[in-house]
Amino acid sequence: GSYHQDTGEGYDPYHVGDSRGIGGIGVWLDDSLYVSRNFTEYKILANGPLRTIIQLNYAPWKAGTITVKETKKISIDLGSQFYHMEEFLESDEPLPNVTTGITLHEGKGKAYADATSGWISYWETIDDAQLGTGIVTYPAHILEQFEHKSLTKDQSHSYLSLDPRKKVSYFAGFGWEKAGEFSSAAEWNLHLTQFSRKLLSPLTVTFN
Repeated sequence: GSYHQDTGEGYDPYHVGDSRGIGGIGVWLDDSLYVSRNFTEYKILANGPLRTIIQLNYAPWKAGTITVKETKKISIDLGSQFYHMEEFLESDEPLPNVTTGITLHEGKGKAYADATSGWISYWETIDDAQLGTGIVTYPAHILEQFEHKSLTKDQSHSYLSLDPRKKVSYFAGFGWEKAGEFSSAAEWNLHLTQFSRKLLSPLTVTFN
């Protein structure tokens, strides 16, 4: 069986191509997004059962005339809708931003944003079910939220431009209608708002 076909246990119908998918990064400069190529090295830092963490290293890449060195750490917790992305970037000139985004595919869905709560989302129909995608970050780290629509395939996105002087840390993920947890954009966006509130007021445990 193909993992692109739904046989009742989930499948992968989500086209990424040259887009940012859900949470890929780049540097927005002169109305263009500059991005890395495929990673060159990986490390498995933790392999469950409650949390999985991997680290990806990239060959130096160019954002205009700026040379960027990138290391990425991705973690996901059991039962979470989101993965956590931490980006560690070095450059030979100051970066104007670090920009992450969600592909808008053919533009048939609807994009939402709440910069005050620190999230963007997209609600669309894929095959016979609806899908919500989203990115949540710290509101104080956001420089700008904007949409870029292009006639070029895979280049239309909803973007969050983040302050490169602060730690680049955000959460990205999705909610699928057939999983039975989210059946509307309103439900998905409420989940993003609630997650944002938890992110800004994390649980603190004290041992005496």
